[in-house]
Amino acid sequence: MRARRAESALSLLLIDVDHFKAYNDTYGHLEGNNCLRMIGEVLRSIAKRPRDLAARFGGEEFAILLPGTDRDGALRLAKMLRSALHRRAIPHSESSKAIVTVSIGVANISDRFATPSELVAATDQALYAAKKHGRDRVEAAADQA
Repeated sequence: MRARRAESALSLLLIDVDHFKAYNDTYGHLEGNNCLRMIGEVLRSIAKRPRDLAARFGGEEFAILLPGTDRDGALRLAKMLRSALHRRAIPHSESSKAIVTVSIGVANISDRFATPSELVAATDQALYAAKKHGRDRVEAAADQA
C-alpha cells in the first residue's frame, strides 16, 4: 500500500527449488536443510539493499520483495540470482542439470495488480509458468497476460 501511495515501484519474486523432493529423498532432510540455507545465502547476496526483503515462503519456496524496483530491475535481479546459484553449483544427482536450480516468477505492482494478494497470485502464476516451461528459468507475470 505504501508503494501505491508513493506511486513507486514494487516487485515480487517467488523462487521454487527445482526437484527438491528428489533432493531430500536422495541426500536426506539434514542435507536438504543445508541446501536451503545455502540458497538463502545466495538470495541475501543478491537482495542486499536495506529495504529488500528475502524470506522463506513455504517448504522449498522463497520470496524477495523489492521496494523501488521496476519490472526490468526485478528481471535482472532474478537472472543474477539464477546465475549466482549456477556458480554455487550445489550437486543434485537427480536433476538433469546435475546441480540445484530454481524457477522464478516475477511481478510488479505496476503490472495492474492493485492488491498485495493480486501481486502474489500473479507472481505465483509466473512461477508456475517457469516450472511448466522447463524449470531453471525466469518468467514475468506480464509475459503471461
